[in-house]
Amino acid sequence: MILKNKKGLSLTELLIAVALIGLISPLIFTIFVFGIEDYATTTKYVDQQYSVMEVIRYIRQDVEAAKRVTYVLDDSANIKEVIFEFPDESLRFWKFGSFHETDDDIDTVNGLGLKNVKEYDERDEVTGVYSFTDSVEYTGVIDRLDLTQSKFDVDTFSGDGPTQLILTIKPEQLNKTKYKGRNINENIITEFSVRYKLFGKYTEGD
Repeated sequence: MILKNKKGLSLTELLIAVALIGLISPLIFTIFVFGIEDYATTTKYVDQQYSVMEVIRYIRQDVEAAKRVTYVLDDSANIKEVIFEFPDESLRFWKFGSFHETDDDIDTVNGLGLKNVKEYDERDEVTGVYSFTDSVEYTGVIDRLDLTQSKFDVDTFSGDGPTQLILTIKPEQLNKTKYKGRNINENIITEFSVRYKLFGKYTEGD
């Protein structure tokens, strides 16, 4: 069977098709790129929220379980380190700084660090300093925190000691340039009651 009057595309139709593709392609590409950027910035924002929630969770569970909270101060009387002592005589040390995730890890974690001591030998009743035989170092637990803003504080050291442990957290600004608004831009402040905890403090190096 022979088909008659079968036509192909004319030059005009071909030019129109090419022109339409040229108009639509940049729009499709822009939508595609925007979708990728939106996903990336949203993921970073979620990561910031996760970091904040994890720090709060770690400190809350230790505050609730500890029988004594000891505060290690630097030369400016700022809290450099918080030590939680538990009923089984184990210790957990927390501080903000730069650490490795493991002893053999070369990558640096800028955030919250933890040091676990299974059992201490004694605690000096005068200075409040713990002594223990375990050789342990800090390891990074939560990464990408703003170390200039993240800190521990208390309401007061007078009288019977602090009633509130104040935790301030601010994640690093992961989203840059035009996406700066998609960051946690304010300090997140959480207060934990330590009114009924045994209390100790000393200045590092004393």
